[in-house]
Amino acid sequence: MVNPLVSVGCLPEFNRVEAHHVVPGVKQVVKELEEDLLELECFAASSFGENGGDLWEALIHPFECILDRLTVVWGIVSHLKDVNDSDALRAAVDEAQPLRTNFLLRLGQSNALYQAFEKIRSGALFDTLNEAQQRVVEGRLKDAILNGVALEHEKKVHFNEIQQSRVIDRNSDRRFLDRAATIVNGEHHGSEKINPWRLRPVSHVEELKLLLRMTPVWATGIPIFVAWWQQSTFWIGQGYVMDLRMGSSPHAFKMQPVTLPVFSLLTMMIFLPFYDKLVVPLAAKVTRNPRGITFLQRIGVGITFAASAMLVAGAVEAFVTIGYLEFFYDQSPPSMRSMAAAAVWAIIGTGNYVSTAIVALIKRSTRISMTENLEYFYWVLAGCLAVDFVAHLLVSTFYTYTKPDYADDGDQVPIAMI
Repeated sequence: MVNPLVSVGCLPEFNRVEAHHVVPGVKQVVKELEEDLLELECFAASSFGENGGDLWEALIHPFECILDRLTVVWGIVSHLKDVNDSDALRAAVDEAQPLRTNFLLRLGQSNALYQAFEKIRSGALFDTLNEAQQRVVEGRLKDAILNGVALEHEKKVHFNEIQQSRVIDRNSDRRFLDRAATIVNGEHHGSEKINPWRLRPVSHVEELKLLLRMTPVWATGIPIFVAWWQQSTFWIGQGYVMDLRMGSSPHAFKMQPVTLPVFSLLTMMIFLPFYDKLVVPLAAKVTRNPRGITFLQRIGVGITFAASAMLVAGAVEAFVTIGYLEFFYDQSPPSMRSMAAAAVWAIIGTGNYVSTAIVALIKRSTRISMTENLEYFYWVLAGCLAVDFVAHLLVSTFYTYTKPDYADDGDQVPIAMI
């Protein structure tokens, strides 16, 4: 019996496609497209470069046919998964997805096709094309560059691994939210206007799932900054009852209490280069992770420093703040990455409000002053951070990354966010 995914006519027969058709169908289609691609590459590397010929029939049209066939086949699979999802279909899609991605990378990284398109753009033939055709040629060249055609072998292998891991498909967790993207029988017929509060695109649902997945990580960051903000409360207050002279001479330089938090910034400035140039390379040798440690591990180290002593607040910020920034930027949906910095500042701001509330509560209900019993307050902070560290360990253990966080794909946090 012919696989309905292999023999797609003008109109796809969705009712014939079942879960067991997906993997063998995609495998067969990819195999046939590989043969077509090899034939096209041979032509592009030889005869096309010598005698030209009809551009669209000889090169671009076959290229578009290869891409269109895979797009149609995968479009059928994706549509069925959206409207008739099942465990079997989801498992089949997960197995077939790498086949599709590998072929698209193979197509986009074809050096023979890239050289042929480049030869068209730089030759006299390019001027004979109309504006739309010229845009197609330029678009194919741009796509090839973005797909890593110019990368060296090791970097290309690494790039392909990253692209495989970046494929975001529907998540199986929090499936009750899928109801928002499901059309119930009798709803939304014809040209009836869809209520956005009743029906949302699948991409919106998946983005919400990602945000909900990151929420516990966000929450565990608040206690850290509750302690961090003490630099501007009791820390400065303690400075007013300290001898801040730099030396025993009556004329020695005397620091102002409000300048004490600067030591945290100085520590951070000193520690960041030390971390990037020494700690990361050493950790990378042990973990085989180009970043040294994962985002959540980095945040956990920062929590440990915070619970140990506020004297290393600079190290706390180096690990926690930047760790959170990289985490939210890397794990956020692509359409919401610009809000990664906002998520971090929301943690810092919430920590500030909670810190202020705790200080006000303690001042009203206790006899703590700048000269006595202040250690009790810091014991409370240490206890809160210890509990937060345990919570962070639990959250980190059960958190599932949307892609390997060690993928050093150049998709780093923009420096403007830091």
